[in-house]
Amino acid sequence: MYRYAQLNQRKICVGISLLSGEVDAENMISISDDAEVLGLQYNSGIWKKLNKLEKSEVSSIEQEQTDIQKIMQVMSDVELRDLKTQQNQGLLAQQMAELELLILGGNT
Repeated sequence: MYRYAQLNQRKICVGISLLSGEVDAENMISISDDAEVLGLQYNSGIWKKLNKLEKSEVSSIEQEQTDIQKIMQVMSDVELRDLKTQQNQGLLAQQMAELELLILGGNT
């Protein structure tokens, strides 16, 4: 596994990725398995702690990521509900067609 720190525009680590292959991206920095860099700022190979104002930005970003995950979960739930509704509608249409055949054709 390859472990990478995900950097935002200010080069602050806002996430950690465990990937199956190497990545060559400006915002992805390879890190060791024991590196704890979340919330730190990366500059020319050096990780540094942030002041309080910058830490609040990281908290804001983490909250946004949590909100996005919640939205994605709700969207998935809605899609599943819609699929179940479509299945039920299909079953109902099939039952109605069978009833119509019975009514029109008598007992078969």
